[in-house]
Amino acid sequence: MHKTDISYVAGLFDGEGTIVIQRDNGYSLRCSIENTDRAVIKWLEDNFGGSTREVKGVRKRKWQWVIRCRDAWRFLLLVRPYLKIKDAQARIAIAFQETKVNLRGKADVADLEMKCREAFACRLSEANR
Repeated sequence: MHKTDISYVAGLFDGEGTIVIQRDNGYSLRCSIENTDRAVIKWLEDNFGGSTREVKGVRKRKWQWVIRCRDAWRFLLLVRPYLKIKDAQARIAIAFQETKVNLRGKADVADLEMKCREAFACRLSEANR
């Protein structure tokens, strides 16, 4: 992928993207972008993986691209050097994913690791405000 494409995606993600650590079966990283241009969303899916779906818009139809866990981590590593607005959130999310030892779910995760994941989720939530 060209550097110009990566910087374009970083700008799009800065303006239209979200980074969250979901409180599901042991916490997981999730990145998404919503846009009214379906071609842009399809391009993201074709180039970075993940999934797309149509979501309800107030005035116009819009689509959402979602990428999770290690794929989201790889995406953030790629675009982070170009991020301006979401740089702090990306750093937290990258650190979170890098500390995940057990990727099979809550049943196999030690209490200490769950507390660590929860702390990252809280830090990211604060950074998103």
